[in-house]
Amino acid sequence: MNFLEEKIENFIGKFSKNIEIQLDPNLVSFYREAKSVQAMPILYISDNPKKPKVLAWGEGLTPNEPHLKVDIFDFSGTLSKTDLKPFDCLIAFFRHGISKVVDSFTLIKPIIMVYNISTLDGLLHDEKENIIKKALFESGARKCIFK
Repeated sequence: MNFLEEKIENFIGKFSKNIEIQLDPNLVSFYREAKSVQAMPILYISDNPKKPKVLAWGEGLTPNEPHLKVDIFDFSGTLSKTDLKPFDCLIAFFRHGISKVVDSFTLIKPIIMVYNISTLDGLLHDEKENIIKKALFESGARKCIFK
């Protein structure tokens, strides 16, 4: 990063609060300042093969309409009835979690710090960092830092 880019990043950083994400195959936690949200890595997706949509997030209430239950870190054939791809589910999950800790619309994309990515070793194999990074950029991250 050159001097000008660093100055711009420092200036933008004054108006944007970082988001922290703790990854675990059983629970994903989102933090921003004093606000936090935890959710099981589950999405409930409508059973409409032409236009699937997210009906519920985490392990909360199960939707009343026909749906697919998708573990975002374990895609063992649950999406075969739809045109949706596993990566799309991961993006939807992260977008929802980020929106839960960001109270309002923000023009400045946040820096997202990701912790415990090694807990996904057996699930996403060698590409886990690239997959998570791409999904977070698609979800609105300005920058991703793995800790």
